[in-house]
Amino acid sequence: MDQKNQPNKPQRSNPNPYLKYSSLGVEMIATFLFCAWLGRQADSYFQTSKPWATIAFLLLAVVASMTLLIKQINK
Repeated sequence: MDQKNQPNKPQRSNPNPYLKYSSLGVEMIATFLFCAWLGRQADSYFQTSKPWATIAFLLLAVVASMTLLIKQINK
């Protein structure tokens, strides 16, 4: 009887693991592309002889992507 008096609550369904993690790949690729573009822009602005800014920004992208990946997996 108590169940009839309670309003219907939407049930939370667990998302498919493939759907849950499918956006991670897209986020990682977008991060790498953005950091590579940003590094190239910085290298051309500072007119460096070697692509140090590109390397630095790509390393930053790796660290950021791995951090986000670990946080998502631990949820």
